[in-house]
Amino acid sequence: MSIWQWVDEFHQRAYEAQDNERLHLIELFFASNRAEDIDPNWQLSLLNEGLTLARRLNEPWWELCFTHLHLLTLMADKGEYQKALHEAVQATVAARKPAMRDCPQRICVHEDLIRAYMGIDPLGYAEQIEQALAYMEQEVSPKVECYHCLLGKRAQFELKKGNTEKALAIELNRMARLEAKAEEDKEDYRVNVYLGLCSIVFRMQDWAKLAEYARLGMQAIERSYWSWTAHRFIYAAWQACAAAYQDQLPQAKRYARQARTQAERWSGKPPTDYYDALCTYYQKLNEPARALELRRQQLSELADTGQFATECQCRLEICRLLVQLGHPTTQAIAEARAAAQQLKHPERILNHLETLC
Repeated sequence: MSIWQWVDEFHQRAYEAQDNERLHLIELFFASNRAEDIDPNWQLSLLNEGLTLARRLNEPWWELCFTHLHLLTLMADKGEYQKALHEAVQATVAARKPAMRDCPQRICVHEDLIRAYMGIDPLGYAEQIEQALAYMEQEVSPKVECYHCLLGKRAQFELKKGNTEKALAIELNRMARLEAKAEEDKEDYRVNVYLGLCSIVFRMQDWAKLAEYARLGMQAIERSYWSWTAHRFIYAAWQACAAAYQDQLPQAKRYARQARTQAERWSGKPPTDYYDALCTYYQKLNEPARALELRRQQLSELADTGQFATECQCRLEICRLLVQLGHPTTQAIAEARAAAQQLKHPERILNHLETLC
């Protein structure tokens, strides 16, 4: 049963029984979806209200549904991975109970757990991530929509491990499967698949493919029902980066202005891809000071989020930029070394830092 079938059936039963409180659960569900592209803080308040009501009404499926959406917003829009981890672990335990066997969100909370581990320390939690992926692979049929999410998470994990070719093959397979099907919401899936492809070809420095995938991703957004506010400025940042490396500077500057303007209006926290794309763009324009300014902004937004691996990489990039600009590095390198101790395997960061001393 898909989530939409379940919601429709639940709505019909509640309507026939004139059960206003259960009808309100559905209202909160749809209201939170609408709030996603407007204000993540408002969305979280709606989800918390829904979660409280679901618990009071003893509706465990709704409780798991609101928990999944709460975790997704907490991590994807607010960047608060450490805060989400404990809740994600508890949700997966609840999802494996016999009463939840047919719950549409049962698999989604396992995806949330993977997202939390990867957001905090993907290499340090590699074993836990593999276990969660194996569980999803065991439980999810290629015929259901959750399989798209499974492939996406597998590709992201391979990319985190540095296996770019494998990650690319998975995402291309994901797109091929998508194109072979006739889902009405296909554009929504395309938006995320192209975003994953952008991350991969960026690390492969394939600027032509980056430009193509970013363009196609923006087209998918325009055809989608949702506005995808955050995705828009991420794609604009990718387009700026790709255009700069293809020596299309007027277009690159236009895309960069668009990305920064939209990101400044966003009430959530821009993800790593946004910063990687724009900092690489500024490096191509030989403006390392602008890149440093942006990395410092990223670092301030990472504070107290628990994104230890991302924080360490950000600090490493700051140190590299300081060296490039001829600025003092002693304090920044010391702080980066201290931050690396939060990782389960800090050796990679520490080795890179040694080369800067």
